[in-house]
Amino acid sequence: MLRSNTWMSGYLKNIQATQAAFGKGWYGTGDLGVRDPDGYVRLKDREVDAIFNGEGDAISTLEIEAVLDRHPAVHVVAVVGRTEEDRVGETPCAFFKLKEGCSASGQEIIEFCRGKLPNYMMPASVVFLEICQ
Repeated sequence: MLRSNTWMSGYLKNIQATQAAFGKGWYGTGDLGVRDPDGYVRLKDREVDAIFNGEGDAISTLEIEAVLDRHPAVHVVAVVGRTEEDRVGETPCAFFKLKEGCSASGQEIIEFCRGKLPNYMMPASVVFLEICQ
């Protein structure tokens, strides 16, 4: 939340967006963060990009992507929330483009995350395809 006498007064010709973003005189950025034990705030993701699972956890797509990006076969990765008929909330789904000449299975990609991510952040599904950069 931000407030300043030099901040914009609203969105041009968009009263609804202005009212939604500027509740009670404060501008809601939509950024999600955590306060470290030393008092610093660390931004984790944007609210519109976060995945919300059935337990109410906000899962950062950026954190999952950062782990998956370290896999030696991964060239490009994008993580999104996926809804399933038999579950409440969303689960992480990872889309990949592998490096030229490399191979990896979906199970291998998921296993790579074990120990690097908490269980609730583990990708539930993996899709291999061409991703535009």
